Amino acid sequence: MGEIVRPIDLAIDDIKKKLTELSEIIAEASVRLVNKDWNLEYYRDRAAKALKLKEEIRRMTTEAVARFQPTASDLSRLMFFYEVSYGMFRFSRYALDISRFISAADSASCSLEYSWRALQSAITLVKLSIKMMSTYLDTSQSELEGTAGLAEAFEKDVDEILSSVLREASKKADVCLMTDLLSVVFLERIADHSIYIIRNLRELLQAAPE
Repeated sequence: MGEIVRPIDLAIDDIKKKLTELSEIIAEASVRLVNKDWNLEYYRDRAAKALKLKEEIRRMTTEAVARFQPTASDLSRLMFFYEVSYGMFRFSRYALDISRFISAADSASCSLEYSWRALQSAITLVKLSIKMMSTYLDTSQSELEGTAGLAEAFEKDVDEILSSVLREASKKADVCLMTDLLSVVFLERIADHSIYIIRNLRELLQAAPE
């Protein structure tokens, strides 16, 4: 006889497919940000699609819990999947906010030194979190620790950049510097959501049965 597939396993697989769709939206938006594409309508559209997918994942998660009597392990995964969907939706909203600020700053010929530095680290964290999600339960322990260690280094970099721009902004009133500060604040939020996903996924993978 073949292995018995539980109904909740099928439900979890469907949720993971929706998460994959959501991560593809975020990955594409990340590339656009790195390439300095500030098309507001594009980011607004992606944020709307990300919201719709997050709500679908919330509904599917609630239904799976109500219908299929999940084990503690199942419940941990379902809760994590919803939290990831919320984090990825927030990525899309922050990308929209960043595009608003930077497109306005571009018209004022601002250099946005801090934003460009933070952008590279924050987007790298997004890519790392998406990579870990795409290799869910197929990631070796050494790769897992290496990715988490790299992510923490990028998180520290974004935190240091935020501290630097805050110090500069406290010294003088400057439109470009304030735009830089606001953009870095949103990038720090992106980094924070990314590191949260990575750390929780590490815990989930470490707790998974051999």
